[in-house]
Amino acid sequence: MDNVLIVDRERTSGFLIKSILLGRGCNVSISPTLKDARAKLHTGLFDALVLDVGEPEQELPLIEEAHQILPGFPVVALFRDESASGPFVSLRKPVRVGPMSDALRQALGRSPADWNRHNIDVPALVQVGAEFTEIRVSALSRHGVLAAPRHDFEAMRRFHDFFHARLDREFEGRIEFPGGEEAFRARAAYSEHTPDQKVRHVGLIFDQDHEWFDRLVVAAPAGEGPAATA
Repeated sequence: MDNVLIVDRERTSGFLIKSILLGRGCNVSISPTLKDARAKLHTGLFDALVLDVGEPEQELPLIEEAHQILPGFPVVALFRDESASGPFVSLRKPVRVGPMSDALRQALGRSPADWNRHNIDVPALVQVGAEFTEIRVSALSRHGVLAAPRHDFEAMRRFHDFFHARLDREFEGRIEFPGGEEAFRARAAYSEHTPDQKVRHVGLIFDQDHEWFDRLVVAAPAGEGPAATA
């Protein structure tokens, strides 16, 4: 399942694109600001970017930045007026279901799809000082992990309580991979919430790259697609 980041300053337009992509079977996260989008992209936890270009001089540099992080990263750029050319699939607004789905499919098809993001489900622990909570890692990239609660109601409550008060802190963590435990240090790049504003997922970005990442391909079942993250 593809995990798509939408960057759109207009709430109505962003949710229209989200509804189209949800119908396509994608997981979707919306960034209303470029600052928020940059934080999410740097985690490496997304498969494609849909960018509504209202002010090209401000928004098109985000595409270059995405390609610096992940060469060949798939991008669909939406234009109100004359479309531009570049390392992206261009689409004219207004947004419609068929063209939007086709543009994303084309962008993903042009991508080398080799940013080494794994869809996994392994236990982990994160802590701030003496305070800690048990979680699971549901997605892993070279740059970060997606922290999610374990699969029970009480774990969801503890997950929210822990992260809600600490999203501005730095974390230490340990991930329990099949081949052994690995440690990391990270900070929260973004969080996703349920309709009642409970913390549902937290994207953590590492403070450095880890050599152990290259040994973890075996942690993802063979034939598994990109991680379902947001």
